[in-house]
Amino acid sequence: SPILKSIKSDTKVAHAIMQLIDVSDSMSQGGIPLGDGKSIVSKLSVAKEMASRYIKERKNDHVGIIVFGDFAYVATPLSFDYESTAMILQGIVRGVAGKRTALYDALFLSARLLKKSPAKQRVVILLTDGFDTSSKVPYSVAKRAIVDENIKVFSIGIGRYGEYDEGVLRDIAKSTGGKFFGANSANTLLRV
Repeated sequence: SPILKSIKSDTKVAHAIMQLIDVSDSMSQGGIPLGDGKSIVSKLSVAKEMASRYIKERKNDHVGIIVFGDFAYVATPLSFDYESTAMILQGIVRGVAGKRTALYDALFLSARLLKKSPAKQRVVILLTDGFDTSSKVPYSVAKRAIVDENIKVFSIGIGRYGEYDEGVLRDIAKSTGGKFFGANSANTLLRV
């Protein structure tokens, strides 16, 4: 309706947030503890649940999702429609983008999309459990694109120490004024 369009167009964007979610095979093959000491769940199911909760808590933020496996693609563009974005995220399945991990391609793509945002604060939340194994874009190029656009990256390595590329995750966070987090359980990820 015209009234709804007017409300949305008059809303000032506080932040533009791209969530980069690893959907490679390893996100579903391995698991992480729930925190009850008994249950193990797939990293992808926990990541989707926590990311969906985060999206639904936003107010005046544009939120979008990029998923990556063999390649990176936009699952949802930047939007105020948090319910639909969270629903699309919940529907993403393992292998939808292939088995490997195009981490650097996802970073580069996020810089291209966030460049167009009118928001003063532009943020990437990157969640992965591995090392880059299939990007076409070198890390130095992806990093330069993010830094040049003044985008903060908050990186999250999910799983046990050594399973993900902590060096890259720490470097991209530090270089952009963001922060690195390690999450070895669902409870830890929820706190992050």
